[in-house]
Amino acid sequence: MLSDDARTFGYRAAIEGNPGLFRGARVLDVGCGTGILALFAARAGARHVVGVDGSEAIAAVAEEVVRRNGLGGAVRIVRAQVESMPDLPEPVDVIVSEWMGYCLLYECMLQSVIAARDRFLKPGGAVLPDRATMHLAGVGAGALDLDYWNDVHGFDMGCVKAAIAQSQRGEALIQRIPAKDVVTGACRFADFDLLTVTAADLEAFEAPFDVRTALGRGAACVGVGVWFDTPFSGRFLQHPVTLSTSPFAAPTHWVQTLLVLPEPVFLQAEPAAAAEPAAARTKKDPAVGTGPEAPAVGLRGTIRVARHTEDHRGLDVLLTYRPYAAAAEGQERTVAFEVK
Repeated sequence: MLSDDARTFGYRAAIEGNPGLFRGARVLDVGCGTGILALFAARAGARHVVGVDGSEAIAAVAEEVVRRNGLGGAVRIVRAQVESMPDLPEPVDVIVSEWMGYCLLYECMLQSVIAARDRFLKPGGAVLPDRATMHLAGVGAGALDLDYWNDVHGFDMGCVKAAIAQSQRGEALIQRIPAKDVVTGACRFADFDLLTVTAADLEAFEAPFDVRTALGRGAACVGVGVWFDTPFSGRFLQHPVTLSTSPFAAPTHWVQTLLVLPEPVFLQAEPAAAAEPAAARTKKDPAVGTGPEAPAVGLRGTIRVARHTEDHRGLDVLLTYRPYAAAAEGQERTVAFEVK
């Protein structure tokens, strides 16, 4: 993760690029790992930084890193889970943490950040990043990266391609989605304020979505791509920063999450003519989106994200979607995915 430049440089820009927030401040780094965020805070002028990590092994590494860099007077490492660590002498001015996981919430530490916020942050204090948003868009077949099998050293292995494509249907894949393979506009479906979000808010949430193709040609939408942004906003920073895991941003180790549909939905650009009024889009036509002869112009439905019923690190994602054209809607489908 340290070599993920988008991640590490984003945090460094948010911390060291805003010394006005950190100069003389008391800072808590939740899940400090090797201590890089604590070191950034100390270098930005923090008076005292506490880094806490529940892993004895990595906390020991962080202590040695602090010692080697001559910052033992400013940075203290605590070997504990933040939920059970001893009280601090004073409330902290700033909490920093890199808590995000795949699909934002897989195996993430946001609940620990919330616990730290409620126990240790002074009134009016800052949490960095202070927001987290989740987004989705339709994704084309190129993202599955299966064309390799069309010609393998001069041999046709299309049967392997077909078998892999079949096995991926209904699966959640953690992988990079090239920007060229995003075949619809994007929709933001979640927005968390880290100053007010609660652990209960993260147990399960549901939101509507509506994404339309922006292409001038037909495209097979094979899945829905999900990504997140974590803004370090102007609420606390003179120079705001946004760390994005969008397909259109610099690649990160989080990549994206691709929810592969059971069957492709065929899309074409929506006609330039004025859209039909909502009341006219009530006709049901199960064929909409099933092939190039009856293309849809978009997908709409709901997405529900919940903590996995058995593995607390994982996520259950329920996607309900319906393709639609200008004056008709296709068949509604619901697909359950596990992010694990």
